[in-house]
Amino acid sequence: MSGLGSASHEVEDEEDDYMSSSILEEATKVPVKSKPKTYSEKRRDQLLKQQLNQPAPLRVREQEARNQGLNKTIDESNKGFQMLAKLGYTKGMSLGVADSLLQPARTDPIPIVLKNDRLGIGAPTAKRPASSLEDADNEEGDNQKTQSKTRDEFRTLKNQEFINRHISSLVKRARLSCEQLDAKLGKLRNKFWVKEKVKNDDIDGRNPQEFDSIGGVKEVYSRVAYEPDVATSDDDEPEEVEGVDEDFDGLEPSQQLEQIIEYLRATHFYCIFCGDVFANQDDLAQNCPGPSEAEHEDM
Repeated sequence: MSGLGSASHEVEDEEDDYMSSSILEEATKVPVKSKPKTYSEKRRDQLLKQQLNQPAPLRVREQEARNQGLNKTIDESNKGFQMLAKLGYTKGMSLGVADSLLQPARTDPIPIVLKNDRLGIGAPTAKRPASSLEDADNEEGDNQKTQSKTRDEFRTLKNQEFINRHISSLVKRARLSCEQLDAKLGKLRNKFWVKEKVKNDDIDGRNPQEFDSIGGVKEVYSRVAYEPDVATSDDDEPEEVEGVDEDFDGLEPSQQLEQIIEYLRATHFYCIFCGDVFANQDDLAQNCPGPSEAEHEDM
């Protein structure tokens, strides 16, 4: 019995203690599962794999094959090499006469330089052809950047044209309002009014129909030149409109609009964006958002 008891104790000692640290460490070890890839990651990996497996462009492959053929020396099975061998040529022998001690006779054939542009012989090549897939990708990327820049410039130009047309429309509307409001107060024409077109239809008091007939203009001026009773004076010249400031018409539309708005608000308490004439300056300041169109858009 004593032998069986000692054997059972040895078996129990050999068994692991479930409260030991080794058992606890193994229990806490959880296998790390890889995070499933999203659709974007799978799509990116697929595109990258396609790019790696995609063959180079045809022109790049042609260039690489051409360079490989030009860099390869002819072997003894070549017909040309066999003809030179019959004439006494051996591999590595130089041909021709040495120009100087620094420039010995040529041992390699003259390199072939291919021109890919339409410039004349001897003109430097503006850009070297792409000799590898990396150069082709860089060239394609430059083209895409150029196209993107062109689109941005075109979009900016169109936006600026739209803004200029809108400002010109506001200037025309403001000048009409200024003319109407000034006329109510009996004011004289000023630079803010719509520019008046001077028409001298009746020169020297003659019927304007004379100018509509063929040769009518020549006949009228010939009589003015040779008839002594027809007086010529400075009155025949087109009269300038009094009060019109040529400097104002030479300003940018945005500057014209700014000056007209300031004049309308200070003189007539009128805002072209509100479309109302206010009672006084205080009423204008309290009920009008401001002198700019952007301030009225927030209303």
